[in-house]
Amino acid sequence: IMANETSLAKAIEIITRATEADRAKNYEEALRYYTIGVDYFIHALKHEALDEKQKDTIRNHVEETLARADKIKGYLATAKDKKKPVKDTKGIDIITKATEADRAKNYEEALRYYSQGVDCFIHALKHEAQGEKQKDTIRSRVKEFLARADMIQGYLATAKDKKPVKDGGNGKDDEDVQTKVDKDVQTILQIMANETSLAKGIEIITKATEADKAKNYDEALRYYTIGVNHFIHALKNEAQGEKQKDTIRNCVKEYLARADKIKGYLATAKDKKKSVKDSGNEKDDDSDEDVQTNMTEDVKTKVDKDMQTILQIMANENSLSKAIAIITKAIEADKAKNYEEALRYYTIGVDYFIHALKYEALGEKQNKTIRNRVEEYLARAEKIKGYLVTAKDKKKPVKDSGNGKDNKDDDSDDDVQ
Repeated sequence: IMANETSLAKAIEIITRATEADRAKNYEEALRYYTIGVDYFIHALKHEALDEKQKDTIRNHVEETLARADKIKGYLATAKDKKKPVKDTKGIDIITKATEADRAKNYEEALRYYSQGVDCFIHALKHEAQGEKQKDTIRSRVKEFLARADMIQGYLATAKDKKPVKDGGNGKDDEDVQTKVDKDVQTILQIMANETSLAKGIEIITKATEADKAKNYDEALRYYTIGVNHFIHALKNEAQGEKQKDTIRNCVKEYLARADKIKGYLATAKDKKKSVKDSGNEKDDDSDEDVQTNMTEDVKTKVDKDMQTILQIMANENSLSKAIAIITKAIEADKAKNYEEALRYYTIGVDYFIHALKYEALGEKQNKTIRNRVEEYLARAEKIKGYLVTAKDKKKPVKDSGNGKDNKDDDSDDDVQ
């Protein structure tokens, strides 16, 4: 087909199919056609005799098509995340039954459901969870549900019906269990959204400080822990520049210290069978006041200041500068034959370049240069993607070579490099 038709004609034909599939809401098919069509457009730009007006028109089509493809890709990723795997959905349903039985003081039934639900979550952790954020959340929930199951098991073994499970088993405690699980389930679902770890970390730490000020120390501790995990992930995979990294490191240090202080306070209060909100003697009041004072004077001020610094740094780094920084990482990974990492950086870098083309005030000459770079990086990304698919099918690592049979792989690697 390619021999009998120009790349431009083929691109137009394929993009037409893509738009038809798009209108029919066959988004996976549309995404596939959009991607193939862009490849043909780029091939036409490079190898066919076109005047400058035609080339500008094609470049604009490429930008629009890529933007649409990205939108569909994001939608499909979100839709996939919302389609909870059978085991994961089952786990949430069973844990919900467990908390209902727990509230109704049907402890044997609750214990059975907690055990079954934890099994489902562990299965999801091994076979279904996507990304470290979701895995960390599930691990944290499993730990909490196991702790609750152990508490019930201990009660059933030693106390039977003589006393309630948790400090009198009043309605407030039962409500706390249900509220906690509802929040945990929401956290699992929210964590799957396509948000950066840094943005998510800021959001969760804000909730932590609010809970801290309201003296909801259990909730504050949970949010501090989750927020710190997001910041650490952002530090490893998202932070741009040493200034931003240093700020995030300081945040992590402060929040970990605060979490440790709350953890120590809760442990002391638990030993004395006193809640944080209703301490019964002067010493407990002083301790609570000390925790709260440190929060308002030290941590809250630091949180506000740190958040402003991070947001300011993020605002000062425009899409073009980010694109250049990320593409530089892509090229370095490419040279080192870390092709999977290179592909990831090329893809992210191109997204930033396209964003810069659309929303940042650049001259026509600069726009043209960026478009040319986008074409080159997309072509490079496609070449690496094809190589990785071939290598995966052959179950050969990218850098693997070593015998006569694998010489073809060596040639392919050399060609990519």
